Amino acid sequence: MLRLVLRGLATRKLRSALTAVAILLGVTMISGTFVLTDQIDRAFVQIFEQGNAQIDVVVKDRPPFEDQQTEVYLDADVVDRVRQVDGVALAEPFLQVQGYLVADGEQLVSQGGAPNFVFSSLPQAMNPYTPIAGRLPEASGEVAVAKEIAEQGGLEVGQAAQLATQAGAQDVSVVGILQFGDGTTSLGGSTSVIAPLGDVQAWWSLDGKASFVYAKSADGVSEDELADRVRTALDDPGLIVQTAAEDSAEQASELNALIGRLIRFALLGFAGVAVLVGAFIIFNTFSITVAQRTREFAMLRTIGASRRQILGTVVGEAFVIALAATLVGLVLGLGFAWGLNRVFELVGFGLPATGLRMPWQTVVVCLVVGIGVTVLAAIGPALRATRIAPVSALREGAVPPRGRLARLTPVIGVLIGVLGGAALVAGLTQDIATTQRLAILAAGAIAVFIGVAVLSRYIVRPVVHAAAPPITAVAGGVGRIAAENAGRNPARTAVTAAALMIGIGLVVFVTIFVGGLKESFTGAIDDSLESELIVTAQGFGSPLPAAVLPAVRAVEGVQVASPVGGTPVQIGQGTFALIGVDPADIDQVYSFDWESGDDALIGQLGADGAVVEANVASDLGVGVGDTVDVVSINGASATFAVRGLYADEQFLNGVTVTQEALKPLLQSNATGINTLFVKIAEGADATQVQAGVEAALAPFPTAQVQSNAEIKAQIESGVNQLLVIFYALLALSVIISLFGIVNTLVLSIFERTREIGMLRAVGTTRRQLRRMIRWESVITSIIGGVLGVLIGILFGWVTAQGLEAEGIVFILPVGTLLLFLALSIVAGVVAAILPARRAAKLDVLEALQYE
Repeated sequence: MLRLVLRGLATRKLRSALTAVAILLGVTMISGTFVLTDQIDRAFVQIFEQGNAQIDVVVKDRPPFEDQQTEVYLDADVVDRVRQVDGVALAEPFLQVQGYLVADGEQLVSQGGAPNFVFSSLPQAMNPYTPIAGRLPEASGEVAVAKEIAEQGGLEVGQAAQLATQAGAQDVSVVGILQFGDGTTSLGGSTSVIAPLGDVQAWWSLDGKASFVYAKSADGVSEDELADRVRTALDDPGLIVQTAAEDSAEQASELNALIGRLIRFALLGFAGVAVLVGAFIIFNTFSITVAQRTREFAMLRTIGASRRQILGTVVGEAFVIALAATLVGLVLGLGFAWGLNRVFELVGFGLPATGLRMPWQTVVVCLVVGIGVTVLAAIGPALRATRIAPVSALREGAVPPRGRLARLTPVIGVLIGVLGGAALVAGLTQDIATTQRLAILAAGAIAVFIGVAVLSRYIVRPVVHAAAPPITAVAGGVGRIAAENAGRNPARTAVTAAALMIGIGLVVFVTIFVGGLKESFTGAIDDSLESELIVTAQGFGSPLPAAVLPAVRAVEGVQVASPVGGTPVQIGQGTFALIGVDPADIDQVYSFDWESGDDALIGQLGADGAVVEANVASDLGVGVGDTVDVVSINGASATFAVRGLYADEQFLNGVTVTQEALKPLLQSNATGINTLFVKIAEGADATQVQAGVEAALAPFPTAQVQSNAEIKAQIESGVNQLLVIFYALLALSVIISLFGIVNTLVLSIFERTREIGMLRAVGTTRRQLRRMIRWESVITSIIGGVLGVLIGILFGWVTAQGLEAEGIVFILPVGTLLLFLALSIVAGVVAAILPARRAAKLDVLEALQYE
């Protein structure tokens, strides 16, 4: 039977190759995803290990609650106590903040959201950076830069530049160009500037503060031993003492959880789509080939083959195809990972990287998925093959008998679809962990697709009958024959169309969802803001310098400049935003959507009053008249009385208090100003006022000014970049579905060889035959495209309803949806090229004699 399996595959090379492609591309995505995320994981580990390679113990502050987006600081004089510990050879405070260089008018910043670091200088014996030109900074006003910045800005030792700081632009001199670690580790596009500790403390309002205290052990003292001694000597529950290895592992783990895991889940989701589409194609391919080989299997039964051997033959073919496809997919996964890295770099989202490798876990996962999915998809057709009676060998045109559950197909399809829809609703509405939510949503979507695929066989003939007249009018007799052929085997046409339906459906869903996301942001600007300009700080969550506020208010044509700031706080067991506004003028630049209260409330908040965003209030279980107890990241606490409720998921999404009430809860270096909403005076020229604000902020390069229109354009640009990545990843599933159409048409041509020969014998030309095959493909593509668009709209609507409280709106881009339908028709034409040529090349006499 093994020889029979191998001989069968060898005689059906094209069918085997097309089937292999269906699983190969999905395995390639899975393999590439694991290779890429393994590379990211190892890169983060390597970065932190090399960063801590010259130290042995790390001391850091223990915040009252965890918030990975906020830096916490300890008193730098802790270093004096550490230096007194027996076994400490060297101890130094270390401070890290956000900032960047400006050289010759060019801002030397990272792209795609990577951080721009400014580090305080450490002695060379503790420093992970090594000068490759010049030296480390020593005197005030000196900086050294990572070689990546020097290459970006063409910097040389001795060159003058400016450092963008919280206190404004500072004149500095570049005294060194540095290499991180061994020089082989990519830092993912982040930038690094080194400056003396005193400068960093002064320019970021962090006098007497440090991010960490590093200690190096004396000879003969181990990391663990020194950490124990330092921990005992400090005896402070507000401080964390770790070995350098523990600190490296912790920081790498946090970043991998934040970035690597997110990328892995996202990419595996797209890979899962590709595998699901491949499973439909494999099922359809084996269903067709089993039907075509009915007499062959019956003949094997007559000469003694058992049902088990017939089952083993079909499953064996699936196993061999899957094994070959998986092995090739594993290798191609390396190229896929490399290509993804390049794509992320092109869109400005550089990732830290090391060399590519193939972990053994990836090989195991891909083998299990590739072989498992293929064999499972082939089990149904294989079981059908075992029901072929030996007597079928004597009958021409015999087909395998239908299964006992065939009459229940409509009920099964409806049940699966309803369960899938219920899972989608539950996943969107239940208060559960993110991983559980994603798993339920994925299972629900798969169930809906399967349910629709099962039921779609019942709409094939009605669709074909409806499409036949216009196709006949356009294509004549060959169009009518094509329509009849498409409706001849509804189950086959439905499963082939279902593969395309999945790809188109998800493309439509992504388009609707991301479009709604964009509309929710841009709509919030129109609905909530009365201001025309917004001033923000470059760098996520960074405060604006305090001097920015009077500078903007002094610009001619500025009617109001209202500051808004915030800090994360703990309320109960959750982390929320505490937002500070200026009650004197916030109502002139921002329109509150009140659910309980009015604008007059803001002026009455005082030192202990708050208004709360409605969804936040719901999460906290509070209403007007209740109180909320908050604990800030700096350890301070306060209690606020809830005076009103408003709706806003975009700008003031938290607990809003006055600026004065916010200040005691801020970090020592925070100004309480993250954003300025600027309203232009009536009659003033908006362009001139914006230019005036930009000129006033020239001494503060971290501050950026944008009009509402510019912010909308920025949002749309970011969304469009996201869509391009999504479309590129979903394109693979569409490509796989096209191979499915090709495979089905090729197999149907083999099945109809005598029929095609008869058509040629009665005068059908090669051109007419090619047109007939193309129209069959187009009909299948139309069914898949229409179903995909409808399901995509359904998914988009359900998601928008489930996330309505988060501000997500439902939009229906009719023009884009029509474009997708047109592209599905084009895809059908493309998929028909190879089968149509093969059909046209058939020899008439040989075709008439074919059995």
